[in-house]
Amino acid sequence: MLGADGKTAGVLEVLVAVGLGIAGILPLAAAIAGYLSGDLAPWQRLLLLATAAMTLFPGGLIEIAGWNVSLINLLGVVLFAAFCAWRAGR
Repeated sequence: MLGADGKTAGVLEVLVAVGLGIAGILPLAAAIAGYLSGDLAPWQRLLLLATAAMTLFPGGLIEIAGWNVSLINLLGVVLFAAFCAWRAGR
């Protein structure tokens, strides 16, 4: 696997990519199935579909503390975490 700079990716970069993949597949599967620890309303399914798209598709990279981070991917993960926390608190 190649990193963002075109060189061989390190173990940490691979783990981040796998983690983002998992974090994108979970809301995608929930949006398709219409279920995430309970039935989902249509607007919730659309929100999860948008969250999955933000997490799975590559975005523009910025450098934060030496790390190349995609704000779109980060926003998708944060939205999914917030949605899960909201669902758990209901």
